[in-house]
Amino acid sequence: MRSGLITRLLFISYCLEAGMFLLMVPWSPAWDRTVAMIPMLGLGAVLRSTFGRATLSGFGAIHLIWGIHDLDSLWPRKRSRRRTAADAESTSLESAEESAAAADAPAPSNPGV
Repeated sequence: MRSGLITRLLFISYCLEAGMFLLMVPWSPAWDRTVAMIPMLGLGAVLRSTFGRATLSGFGAIHLIWGIHDLDSLWPRKRSRRRTAADAESTSLESAEESAAAADAPAPSNPGV
């Protein structure tokens, strides 16, 4: 495999995992226990609020959408290559059939010459 493909697959994996984590964990009971241990009271209050949880979940949703988009973009290239190869074969078959039909057809007569 190419290193670019491996890097892309790792990035997609990161986006999907981080997206699922950030989408679900802020609403779990473990979140309240973890945030309660933050020594800065203002930050803990923001992270326990609905606004803070929704912001993190939105960030997770963006990661999920990005990962799915990148994952989806891997397949159309392969499909288009297959279609291109299939189109080239069908075009060459059609041109071969046309040339065979032209060879079988009688030559046009030229009465003026």
